[in-house]
Amino acid sequence: MRDIRPSPIRYFSCRSSRLLAVLFVSTAWLTGCNRDQSQPASWSFDSKTNQSTDSSATPTTPDASTTDIELIKGNETFCQPDRPIQKDGGDNGPYLTDCSTARMVQLLGANHEWKFFFDKESTNLQARFQNRTEAALKSGAFTFDRTVSDYEKNLITTADQASTSQYTSDVLDDSKWQSVTVPHSWNRYGRYCRNDTKFLNVTACSPDFPEENKDKGFGWYRLHFARPVPKGGGRTFIQFDGVASVADVWLNGQYLGRHNGSFGRFRFDVTDIAKDGDNLLAVRADNTQRTTDATGNGAPDRYVENATSYVLPLSGDFTINGGIYRDVSLITTATPIYFDLEDYGGPGLYISGTPVIAQAGSSEADVSVKALVANKSTHEQQISIRIKVSDMDGKLVTTLLSPGDRAKGVTLADEAPAVSVTAPLGTSVNTIGFRLIGIKLWDGRKSPYLYRVTADILDAKGRLIDSITQPLGLRSSAVDKASGFQLNDRPIYLHGVSRHQDRLNQGWQLAKGDYDQDMVLIREMGANTIRFAHYQHGARWYELADTYGMAVWSEIPFVDTSCVSANPITDPRVAYNAQTQLRELIRQNFNHPSVMWWGLSNEIRKIPTCSDADIALVKELQLTAKAEDSTRGTVLASSRGPGDLENITTDIAHNYYPGWYSWLNKSWSDWAEKKLLSLYKAEKGGAPVGLSEYGAGGAVNQHTDARQPIGFDRSVDPPKSWQQSSQWHPIEYQTYLHEYAWATIESFSCGKVGSTNCRLWGSWVWNMFDFASEMRTEGGYIDINDKGLVTFDRKKKKDAFYFYKSAWNTNDKFLYISSRDYTQRSKQQGRLDSGLFTIEVFSNLGNLDKNLKLEIDTAGSDTLQPSCELKTFMVPDGLGNSTTATLKNVCMWPNVALKLGPNHIKVSSRVDGNTYSDEVTWTLLD
Repeated sequence: MRDIRPSPIRYFSCRSSRLLAVLFVSTAWLTGCNRDQSQPASWSFDSKTNQSTDSSATPTTPDASTTDIELIKGNETFCQPDRPIQKDGGDNGPYLTDCSTARMVQLLGANHEWKFFFDKESTNLQARFQNRTEAALKSGAFTFDRTVSDYEKNLITTADQASTSQYTSDVLDDSKWQSVTVPHSWNRYGRYCRNDTKFLNVTACSPDFPEENKDKGFGWYRLHFARPVPKGGGRTFIQFDGVASVADVWLNGQYLGRHNGSFGRFRFDVTDIAKDGDNLLAVRADNTQRTTDATGNGAPDRYVENATSYVLPLSGDFTINGGIYRDVSLITTATPIYFDLEDYGGPGLYISGTPVIAQAGSSEADVSVKALVANKSTHEQQISIRIKVSDMDGKLVTTLLSPGDRAKGVTLADEAPAVSVTAPLGTSVNTIGFRLIGIKLWDGRKSPYLYRVTADILDAKGRLIDSITQPLGLRSSAVDKASGFQLNDRPIYLHGVSRHQDRLNQGWQLAKGDYDQDMVLIREMGANTIRFAHYQHGARWYELADTYGMAVWSEIPFVDTSCVSANPITDPRVAYNAQTQLRELIRQNFNHPSVMWWGLSNEIRKIPTCSDADIALVKELQLTAKAEDSTRGTVLASSRGPGDLENITTDIAHNYYPGWYSWLNKSWSDWAEKKLLSLYKAEKGGAPVGLSEYGAGGAVNQHTDARQPIGFDRSVDPPKSWQQSSQWHPIEYQTYLHEYAWATIESFSCGKVGSTNCRLWGSWVWNMFDFASEMRTEGGYIDINDKGLVTFDRKKKKDAFYFYKSAWNTNDKFLYISSRDYTQRSKQQGRLDSGLFTIEVFSNLGNLDKNLKLEIDTAGSDTLQPSCELKTFMVPDGLGNSTTATLKNVCMWPNVALKLGPNHIKVSSRVDGNTYSDEVTWTLLD
């Protein structure tokens, strides 16, 4: 894949290129430019969605097979006159739902039988990749060429080709291989149990509990399929939406190439290799574990090189699951002229829209559409490009022929004249600009209004030969020094979560319903932003963010470091891979209005031998990101403190864990008064920053009555008792930390009416869901990071989930008794060993200290308790003093005497004629 850097989408002319057409017809203007014959573009989706102003009401949580979210990919179609139109072609396709399009997309997934084999022997023999001895590393006597010339070709060695031939040949008998469906991942990490019972409140593993699969290495896939026969000289591409982490692909025994990276979409043109009848596809997915021995400063002093050695991420506190874990499809174009399918997996159509007045009531927007047209015929041809814009109801919208001519507004229609251009051999870039009038803004969760832009290619006789549809959301965004994050010139404080893409017993193998359920849960909690950690997520996740108005931080997997050896430089192959993954991220997701930032790195560590190289790479990535997309901001998540990474990206955020990796009582106040102040001053001479990670572990089966950290584990020094190495992660402490954190964050958040202490423009809880991390054994769990607000299997919402729901979701009225699962309590565990307990309630009903009623039924005797008190914390005021922060969504009865035996507890409130209540039963043991 060659490196091209097209200019950001804007109105432009190519000084060195021939002006092909400037016609004021259905668009304001169009210029065609011959550019580098690169490897551009892609097929696309038709994102037709039902949208309305977000009410934040709690929908029914779907399972993996059902959802209340409907996304119709109407553009995955191919009109064949000799076949009846089907409403649904099933997972095999082809989808024949819209005869206006001219492509066929055949999913090679659920209804196809794939064969899978994990090659343990070859994995164990990876020493054939050059072993870098300690002496060679220290002397700098490397035997490999430290350039990207060979690496860029994405090819494997001749020796490796020979060793794989047995798996790619059609004579191989794979009948004993495992039958699987794709998407598929062979890894399974994470167990909510331990057979070591020395830890308190830990569930023992039952014999039927699924075992983990921690195999790292070569997973082989084989599939026999029949391809549709292209007519009219059409081209056939095979598309992979995600293979981890290095993919080598063969078709009918011929090697197609390699893709380095677990998260981006990639394609191969197989027109000349695919055949009528049976075809054999073979894929080797490699997630081999890198082999290093680290010195005290973190730099490896011995290194065994393998195929994943130069592929980001080089490290990280999350697990890389191997496999073809996203969809595979076969794309057939109608003719050899089409919107480019080889532009870093992008759609070949890149759209930007800028409201003329970016605020509510704005009625006009300038739109620029860049269309990459590939011509793989034998000669230059005359074609026409037609652009249509439709609203959420599918109606074509009004445009102006030119920005200055308001008298000539017209409605685009199928019959509208198209703009004639010449399609040279190779790839050409055509930019179309126009103005929309009477627009509606994409305005976050308030009103995420989406248009659809359809681009058609017509041949010289006016016949449709290709068509793609992409979403368009008209909005502006920026971080302002005085008011923080602004969406359409409206200050908004961003409060949300980060998400990893895995699930218990599924790994990265997700169904559409899994994506949908995750979004339902995040919306229920009231978040308005999501950080896609720490890599490009699946296409459906971006579509859902567009649909439901989430502000997205989307990033590449540049985590911890870019150095693979003791040499204090970034290996050129790593730098090349970082640049490639960034271009894939931007081009594949350019048209999603939900994306506010491109993230360039996460927690670049201060490794003495590599720190300068890491910073240099971030600076290079910043240049690339702005060259690819000048319309969006860039951001990074730092854990280094001020002084190193400020003022490289457009905006900056920091990962901090006061109260988890440091002592709680002073850490949040110290962070707000000292750290936050210094970060604020370092950023552009005084500008708000983001809090990209904060949180604490929470094991749902571990409980304590101590709401302060002291006393969690009296046998261990308290500061150590809740860190990641500990097995003691009581859920009550996780809740307490989030309460304290949010009280502090609110005091410094921008975007609030009357805010005078604007130092934070956004904050993201780490994490929305528990996730797999093979480096962790904590909280009584195996290979799970338990900082999530919801469990790994999505079955249990932790107490902190309801705390944030009561703070962020103002529409879905409810009340919730915290610590509800702590059902067996001991008198000795109560406050001051006296049997007095705290009952705490989260609610968004308002006036909790006046409206909540607590009743306790003990052995048939009801006791009505006095009013609750709102929870308060002492937080800094930004002026060197402390002030009281009141959580109006948390009310508590701090000294409630329970009786021995069952205690039935009921909290209720009547608001606006409606009664809300919650009930638990706690048993007090002697």
